[in-house]
Amino acid sequence: MEASRQLNNSLRPDDGAALVTFSSAVQVRVPLTRDRSAIAAALGSLSGEGPTAIRDAVWAALQLKPGRRLANDGAGVH
Repeated sequence: MEASRQLNNSLRPDDGAALVTFSSAVQVRVPLTRDRSAIAAALGSLSGEGPTAIRDAVWAALQLKPGRRLANDGAGVH
């Protein structure tokens, strides 16, 4: 969590960021924004535990990039 806080604190004012969390399910906690305080508040409410769905989390994060959508046919990402 500390690395996430440090990353959030290092963002420039014009940088966009989002917060996607995952355990057994993926959640977009904060959609793409320039509001670092919204991300900081969401980070403060998190705790780590249990199994993870990292593949689904990476997929969800990639979908947040404006103008870029990926397709997954089950055999790979295109």
